Amino acid sequence: TAIHFILCNLGLCAVTCAFLIIRRIFAERLSPGSGYALWYLYLILLALPFLPAGVFGLSDQVSSWLFPGSNAGTEVLFTAPSHTPAVPGSGQDWMNDFYLSAESSFPAILPVIVFTVWLIGMGAGAAFTFFVLYRTRKIRENALSVTSQSDPRLWQLYNRCLQTMNVQKNVSLYTSCSIDTPLSWGLVHPCIILPRDMDLFMTDSEIRYILLHEIQHYRRKDILVNFCVCLFGIVYWFNPLIRYVFRQIQTDREIACDN
Repeated sequence: TAIHFILCNLGLCAVTCAFLIIRRIFAERLSPGSGYALWYLYLILLALPFLPAGVFGLSDQVSSWLFPGSNAGTEVLFTAPSHTPAVPGSGQDWMNDFYLSAESSFPAILPVIVFTVWLIGMGAGAAFTFFVLYRTRKIRENALSVTSQSDPRLWQLYNRCLQTMNVQKNVSLYTSCSIDTPLSWGLVHPCIILPRDMDLFMTDSEIRYILLHEIQHYRRKDILVNFCVCLFGIVYWFNPLIRYVFRQIQTDREIACDN
């Protein structure tokens, strides 16, 4: 229902504010890596409204607290929740009363309007995301593989960096004239793509720093995290506070890799 949709997002906003306050209070005590790792928990909380009932044994309790009006993790957003009798003294009775009174005051057409607008926004976000993924994939397909024959200097630097970071898996290295900044790509077949001829204008120390930074993205599984952020960005496109957090996650990710 529409009121359930609104209350869900109010709960998420409260959680978001709590995370931002906690990070600010402990900013000086947390290392860049620890501060970034806190966002993993936040991403899990964003998934709670969409988890089946009983997942991890906590989804029912947490969902009922964050998302009043629902007694199961699978009843999310626009599914009309079933209202169970309130337990005296549990604090849930006043929430259910508020939920029912607010729900009855909404026009019947409002849930349809809210749901339609939400779907349109998700469709636009999904289309843009798929376009970016398709473009990146094309960059990867047209990129030049770096080998000991094509670029001995860059190849040696890269292999030394892999050894330094203790990376055993084959993470391919490419160069492309279609990008201006380095990027990491691929969940199943990870790779690093550098701007073409970047090494001609940089010292070995500068190139090594860039390579170590990108390898650290691979070691931290940042590609997977970024995929989750993109997915939640599509679902919560309307929430400016959550979108602000996603920008903060991106900033913290880069700082964590630099350290």
